[in-house]
Amino acid sequence: MAGDDGSDLAFETSGTTSGRRAVVQALRRGGKAAFVGVGSDEAVINPTEIIGRELTLMGSYVLPLGQTYELVDFLSNRGVSFDPIVTHRYSIDDAAEAYQVADAPHASKVVFRWE
Repeated sequence: MAGDDGSDLAFETSGTTSGRRAVVQALRRGGKAAFVGVGSDEAVINPTEIIGRELTLMGSYVLPLGQTYELVDFLSNRGVSFDPIVTHRYSIDDAAEAYQVADAPHASKVVFRWE
């Protein structure tokens, strides 16, 4: 739940410096965030902020498949669109190019169109 003083929970998958900072800033005191996947290796989190606001931050390379379904269901039931974060769309035939773009810092989310 989110209130005027921030969110209880947050989930960050972009791996970008700005995304990671935004998630920490969006949490209320005692909030929790999961950072999934690898991205920028730039230091972005101030330990004093974590301690002072009693935040819990967790990192993982992957999200368990069951939790992925739960997350998509949660967002879908609330009318949250993924379109604003998708920066590039590729056919599976262009997978090599898609992975190169996904690895670049200017891409937010790259998806495959199954046509």
